[in-house]
Amino acid sequence: MTLGSQVGFVALAAVIGAIAYPMLIFVAIKLNWKQLGRVLGNHRQDARFYRGWSLLGAVLGTLMLTGILILDAYGIKDPWYGLTLIALCMLAFYPIVGFLKQRERQ
Repeated sequence: MTLGSQVGFVALAAVIGAIAYPMLIFVAIKLNWKQLGRVLGNHRQDARFYRGWSLLGAVLGTLMLTGILILDAYGIKDPWYGLTLIALCMLAFYPIVGFLKQRERQ
């Protein structure tokens, strides 16, 4: 796989994540899936709210695909493969938690 195709895959993952993640959050809030509608009920669900989720989706898509490409290139196998991807995703969730806490105080 060439570098250009890898960059293209990562960009595609970011675009898909930026579109799909806010849609998933919107539907989950409306259907009150796992009580998400109740938990996020005190937040203003405006463009800034969904922009934050869109950014998180793009970051998650990029991190996951980049992590998969790097781990495959180095030949890392389970259990470190899965643990590394979980750690990358956890790092991406810290900013959105701070964003939600900041918006809750306002």
